[in-house]
Amino acid sequence: MIENKIHIKVFFNNEVHNIITYKNEYRNLMQLLADRLVLDDFGECKGEGKCGTCMILAINKSYSKSDYYRNELNTLSKFKNERDNLRLSCQLLINEEIQGLHLEITEAI
Repeated sequence: MIENKIHIKVFFNNEVHNIITYKNEYRNLMQLLADRLVLDDFGECKGEGKCGTCMILAINKSYSKSDYYRNELNTLSKFKNERDNLRLSCQLLINEEIQGLHLEITEAI
C-alpha cells in the first residue's frame, strides 16, 4: 500500500506544529498553513506570488533558482532579507516535493 500522507514541520510563534496532509488536499502550502494555523494577514494576494505575506524559510531543504515560480524571485528581491531558501508558500504545491519539509513562517521585512 502506498503512503499518501505528507508530513511537514512548522516553526511559528515559538511553537512546533506537525502537520499531516495529502497530495492535492490544498491548492498550495499557503492555503494549508492558513487553514491549519489560522494565520492573520497571511497570503494577502491570494496566491499570486506578489505580496510576500506568505513567506517561509525552508530549514531542511535547499532550492536552486530554477525551483522558483512565476513572480516569486521578483517578489522576494523586494525584501531586505538575505537568508537562503526563502520561498513564498503560495508557490509550493502540496505534493511529494514538500514531504518532510521543516519550515519557519517568517515576516516580510
